[in-house]
Amino acid sequence: MWGDEVTANVERYDRAYPGRFFTFCQLDWKLLEGSHGGGGDGVGAVAGAGAGVGAGADGSPAASDPLADPVVQQLIASLDDSAARGARGVKVWKSLGLTFRDADGVLVQPDDPRVIAVLRHAGELGLPVLIHTADPKAFFAPLDERNERLDELLVMKEWWFGDAAVYPTFDQLLASHAALVAACPGTRFIGAHFGCAAEDLDLVERMLAASPNYTVDIAGRMAELGRQPRRLRVLLDRFGDRVHFGTDIYPATLEQYRLHFRFLETLDEAFTYAPDADIPPQGRWTVSALGLPPELLERIYRGNARRVLGL
Repeated sequence: MWGDEVTANVERYDRAYPGRFFTFCQLDWKLLEGSHGGGGDGVGAVAGAGAGVGAGADGSPAASDPLADPVVQQLIASLDDSAARGARGVKVWKSLGLTFRDADGVLVQPDDPRVIAVLRHAGELGLPVLIHTADPKAFFAPLDERNERLDELLVMKEWWFGDAAVYPTFDQLLASHAALVAACPGTRFIGAHFGCAAEDLDLVERMLAASPNYTVDIAGRMAELGRQPRRLRVLLDRFGDRVHFGTDIYPATLEQYRLHFRFLETLDEAFTYAPDADIPPQGRWTVSALGLPPELLERIYRGNARRVLGL
């Protein structure tokens, strides 16, 4: 969403309901199809996926100075325009790292110098970046009876990224994600879906420790978080000021909110995270609640978002 779509969304929500909605713009990363080089040899420079992952052409302007790349300037101008139209943040989808290729056929990774230049500019504009990199680990694992998300992937086969000849690995994508955040210390990042790594809370905790500009949300990850409640509580006790509430559901029903409140506020154990499903979609297990204290709940529900969004 950019251009007139931003204006329409701001009018429809932000201005109609002041203080209750904040429009996040998007960027047309497809423009990078007209850009040469830039991948360099950063964390995301991984050989072997398709026509290459992150290995830019030597000697191109983007490789030495991404700001000299006309496409980067187009993307920066798009950010300026969206901010002027009222956007309050930027959303980066998982397609960055999995889909978009540049003029050299390179699969552009999150820590590509061109991406870094653009998202540093987001920080200069005061726009936080909500970023979704990769997908659940199981979506990169073999599609067989040992895959915990097999039920889901048999229905949504396009969500499987386990072909190493086409896609980077989960670990490569998360390393690139962490490198991007570290390379943009002046930009506030929100790692969607608990830092894109709800299965590996040690990794999320390391990213939070390494980058003070990094926060995460819980959206769409009750299934993973609820089967490791004690480990999650350790992380929340350390980084409770860096975690946001979220559902990944639009529009969310009252029952879905109540389920999230149960997960965060009670001490209930072994309950379903998908009460309306015959087969739980994100794995055949139950979840246990966290029983968080009021001061931590206040931060997660609203306090942290107020700070990061500049309210």
